[in-house]
Amino acid sequence: MTVISRMAKVHNIRDVREDILNVLKKQRAPIQLLDLSKQLNIRSESDDYDYMRHILTKMCEEGVVMRHSRRRYSLTRQEKQGLTGVVTLYHDNATVATGDPEIPTVHVRRQHLNTALDGDVVMVTPHAVRDGKKIRGEVVAVLERSAHPITGAIEYDGSFHYLIPDEAKYYVDFLVSEKNLKGAKPGDKVIASFVRWEHANASPEASVDEVIGQSGRAVVEFAAILKEFRLPPTFPQIVEDEAAKFDQPPAKAPKGRTDMTKELIVTIDPDDAKDFDDALSLRKLENGNMELGV
Repeated sequence: MTVISRMAKVHNIRDVREDILNVLKKQRAPIQLLDLSKQLNIRSESDDYDYMRHILTKMCEEGVVMRHSRRRYSLTRQEKQGLTGVVTLYHDNATVATGDPEIPTVHVRRQHLNTALDGDVVMVTPHAVRDGKKIRGEVVAVLERSAHPITGAIEYDGSFHYLIPDEAKYYVDFLVSEKNLKGAKPGDKVIASFVRWEHANASPEASVDEVIGQSGRAVVEFAAILKEFRLPPTFPQIVEDEAAKFDQPPAKAPKGRTDMTKELIVTIDPDDAKDFDDALSLRKLENGNMELGV
């Protein structure tokens, strides 16, 4: 009698295949082999465990069960369903808000984003769920791309033009073809749109919508922020009218205030700043002590 036959004889009073299916049907994410055996009350060092693995292998060959990395298993149909949500990126990590009451948020590492960008609608498959731990997963499909404009500077590496995004949520640079430059030159600040990203090992592509000006100039950077976040360039008239009712600051310090315009005060803000923060002064007092003004 073979080993498999001997193990099968042990299980003549139990349908292990059906037990495996029942457990996997209840899972919202792939389950690790050891956790599966625990739910089936099968010890890892027993013949039952070897027989369970044998049945799992056959089920994978039949296409009923899918084997994932790190010895995780799920029903094949679960891989196709997944969970749908919107990606929010922060540095190299992302979250997908699914709206699912059992798994409302799935955390996704950068290497598992599968070309997804901030704001994209994606299908995500959770990894094994562990109590008290963050639920992690991977993006299996990008369902809808975000239409949010991409602001950045154009650079040229001697062969290709690239858009270097201003925001850290864009974790890659975008390739810009000659026809999509729209007159932009290296060093220009531009507003661009996403074109395509077909494979994680290739560069995503973008197309310039508007050239704002030379990158680095304050007026250009301010204009880029206004356009990127769709901010109004002026205040509503009702706000302007209310502001006009207030007097302009006087040339001399109002009564009760100390005039320090003749003191040497240092700040890191430029001359054209609208307000000055964290200004410092330092002077020696008559008693020899030093006075630090903030």
